[in-house]
Amino acid sequence: MKAITLNKDYFGAALLVGLGAAIVAAAFGYDLGDLTEMGAGFLPAVLGSLMTLVGIMVALTSRKTQPTPPSSEEHHGPVGMPDLRGALAILGGIIAFVLLGDHGGMIPATFASVFIAASGDREHSWKSAALFAAGVTVFGVIVFYFGLKVKMPLVAWE
Repeated sequence: MKAITLNKDYFGAALLVGLGAAIVAAAFGYDLGDLTEMGAGFLPAVLGSLMTLVGIMVALTSRKTQPTPPSSEEHHGPVGMPDLRGALAILGGIIAFVLLGDHGGMIPATFASVFIAASGDREHSWKSAALFAAGVTVFGVIVFYFGLKVKMPLVAWE
């Protein structure tokens, strides 16, 4: 009998499925509503379901081979140390959205959040990160402010 070799993709998939299922379970503690009048638990239930589905897809498409070590071109830190730039940029983007969303409104919060997170990718220039952030901001305003009527001011300097 051949032993199954698990790689990091399976552990990531298990994390996605577990976290997604927990989010869905927690969402049912709130009013779900329907598509015309969404309750507080609707969006977490949908996103948790999607996270679970993505986890299942990752598990199904994972290969059972050992990952190859990164080449010197791909790895920018000391050998054996993870590159934390991306993780810190994503965390900074979340913090920026929370702070600016509370005191500045949807437009500055979205732009700053996406710009900071995109800056974590070494292939993005400042210009491409700014263009990407502007595009996501316009899309977000159209979908969330005008489409879904999210109760968040576009700009509110406090």
